[in-house]
Amino acid sequence: MPEGIMNDIFTPDMFSTVALTAAINQQPFLPGRIGEMKLFQEAGVPTTSVVVEKNQGVISLVAASPRGAPGQTGKDDKRSGHSIIIPHLKQSESLYADSVQGVRAFGQANQLKTVEMARDQKLERMARNLDFTLEYHRLGAIQGIVLDSDGATTLLNCFTAFGEAEAAEVDFDLDNASPAKGIVRKKCDAITRAVATALGGAPFTGIWAPCGDTFWDELIAHSETRETYLNQAQAQELRTGTAYQTFNYGGILFENYRGYGSVAIGATKCRFVPLGVPDLFITRFGPADYMSTVNTIGLPRYAQAEPMKMDRGLELEAQTNPISICTRPSVLQRAKNT
Repeated sequence: MPEGIMNDIFTPDMFSTVALTAAINQQPFLPGRIGEMKLFQEAGVPTTSVVVEKNQGVISLVAASPRGAPGQTGKDDKRSGHSIIIPHLKQSESLYADSVQGVRAFGQANQLKTVEMARDQKLERMARNLDFTLEYHRLGAIQGIVLDSDGATTLLNCFTAFGEAEAAEVDFDLDNASPAKGIVRKKCDAITRAVATALGGAPFTGIWAPCGDTFWDELIAHSETRETYLNQAQAQELRTGTAYQTFNYGGILFENYRGYGSVAIGATKCRFVPLGVPDLFITRFGPADYMSTVNTIGLPRYAQAEPMKMDRGLELEAQTNPISICTRPSVLQRAKNT
């Protein structure tokens, strides 16, 4: 037996929670587009729930009064706290000794696969699944409702949690054969005004609009936007070689969101996400349910391993404990193509 195969079994790192957690957090982060855009401000917390406190400054009109008379009594800012449970996402896998025995290492002609190699491959796959799920949760958060993997169970309804109403869906009427002049631009302006109104005095740097395939196709084919889009696409192709992905119109950056499976924007839908607003979107990571992590600051991922009975293999586990939140869901605008 080549040297090193059985030695892996007895190394301390094979069962060390610290070493395995470090290993799984070093895996390539593949969260998808929302993660790449860094919309969500991330931090760890030492608890299994978070409290989002809102201090809503009250602005009111001051009535005229006679000179020397008492002034109008001011109103204190309204303060409220909302406690939110952090979901626990965990995966388990088994690694049997026989599944490694006599197996050649990938890409190697004369080297057998080690237990550590097999372990890390499983951890990498579990890490990808956890990242995929985080993208799914964040996709829900930018729409105001975070769903579980079944697509039906609600983990967090931001509208209910913060007592805010969901904005009405705007009909862009993109398939109208005889559209009114400048109608798409007017719709964009209305969206921008609605976002600004919902944000109150908070500034924002722009609006990102992930949209489904049908909405995107009809938007770039619309008589009003087609010429503008083609000019932008050609210029973008000369700059980066990645045309037909985004389109800036009416101050809004539209993007054909590349979904996969259940992580997708509805084909005929579009969402509008304000950019540059501090703490509008947050992700908080809670600690794992291990003795060694009690009351410690949560990390994005954890991993652990333990030997099977009679040393026949390893039991592997990977987990993450994230909650992704839109703290002001009333700003989230939405549209349909027709």
